[in-house]
Amino acid sequence: MAGKVAQDEVQSLVERVGLNPGLLEESVEVLRDAAASLGVLLRHPVHKDTLKVAPLTLFPTVVPQEALNEIVFLQPTINHLMNKVAHDRSFLSLSLGGIAGVDPFIQNLFDIYRQIDFSTQCELGLIRSDYILAQNLSANGGSVSFQQVEVNMVCVGLAALGAKIAPAHKHALQFLGSNLLERSPSITGDTLSVYGEGLRAAYDLYCLEFVRDVGKRAPVMLVVIHDAFEFNIMDQRFVEMAAGVPSLRRTFRQIAETARVDAGGCLYVEDREVAVVYYRTGYSPNQYKDRDWEMRLLMEQSKAIKSPSVAHQLAGFKKIQQVLCRTDVLARYIPDQSVISRLLNTFVGQWDLSEKNADEHIEAALREPERYVLKPNREGGGNNFYGHDLVRQIKQVRGTANAQEFILMELIRPVMQENVLIRAEMPPERVQTISEVGVFGVILTRNGGEEVLLNRTAGEVLIRSKADGVREGGVSSGHSCISSVVAV
Repeated sequence: MAGKVAQDEVQSLVERVGLNPGLLEESVEVLRDAAASLGVLLRHPVHKDTLKVAPLTLFPTVVPQEALNEIVFLQPTINHLMNKVAHDRSFLSLSLGGIAGVDPFIQNLFDIYRQIDFSTQCELGLIRSDYILAQNLSANGGSVSFQQVEVNMVCVGLAALGAKIAPAHKHALQFLGSNLLERSPSITGDTLSVYGEGLRAAYDLYCLEFVRDVGKRAPVMLVVIHDAFEFNIMDQRFVEMAAGVPSLRRTFRQIAETARVDAGGCLYVEDREVAVVYYRTGYSPNQYKDRDWEMRLLMEQSKAIKSPSVAHQLAGFKKIQQVLCRTDVLARYIPDQSVISRLLNTFVGQWDLSEKNADEHIEAALREPERYVLKPNREGGGNNFYGHDLVRQIKQVRGTANAQEFILMELIRPVMQENVLIRAEMPPERVQTISEVGVFGVILTRNGGEEVLLNRTAGEVLIRSKADGVREGGVSSGHSCISSVVAV
């Protein structure tokens, strides 16, 4: 009943501003000003020294509390699972070995992976599991639950901006005379402080384990960035500030000019000892030049704590997600069968195009492509195939070695909510929206992942909403808008 009341209130607000252009304009101004004051900003794509408010929804998104509690509960298990998978060499080799033969990017990561003695390494995983609230049409009454889209292991974004939008929404709602967010249950553990805690814990661990001369200049956190223009600079800077440690932001090319590893395995850049290597790039082939791979290997071999390590990055590929849908595989890493069952309830069907057991589902996708999505194996959103494009791509790669590079996935049937999308240099758009929920986790380990020193999740989640029918979901591109949660 509370959920229906909250949904009706949001719908009423959407209709109210929709009928009054002046009120809509002022509400948008109130929200944008509040968001700007909180730092919910992106760099302007043309005017490089200018910041603009990130794409936002005018109103928060209503989410069932019970379903939200379930995926937050599961996140420490996912942290543990991905850490275990990352250090199961035989499993990774069996799962990704074939793909590496046709994908030079994965092959390069594997070449580094094989050269690392992880038993001497400490590692930090900053993880985000993404879900869509789905309608279960087969259940009595049409129940809803979250179904997993993917697990992100590298360059996880929006931990900061996502944590800052709720106060802006609260301010805008107060302007409209609504106390909707104030009535929502309080959420503890915001994403920014949890990620800051993880990075700080990794930094302190390095200092405790490896720094012998306490009087020398403090080590730094090396933030590895790409050469291209960075739109999402504020989100990254907020995370650095939350860590509260000295930091350097450098590209692979800049690192290569001065990087060295001493006889004890300590990494130095510009004569500063590096405690933590925090990658904000390196998840895509176009982010590496030839010598960048040398720098990646140098950093991975050092004692500096990597986030992510190459092992964690390999665990994030779509192929691993597909294999982890099997009960027998999960049982290798999770001892509690009830937790396995709860995790499996969040999964949808996934199949490797190159495997024989996928044939039935491939034929179904060719007949009814609207029920499926075809995803490239690499981590991250974008470049997915739908509809006619899905059919064409399947026919092109089926039966070839390149079929290994694609995962066929059931398309999630989302629950929709009407909202107003607010984007720079565009008029407000009243649309039916689909929302993706991100749950953030942190895991800090040493001795090849065997000793877990920190395993945390944030109670707060990231909400990104986009118009129904929009396939891509990037916030920087304007396809998705940051929202906040009304839990009911």
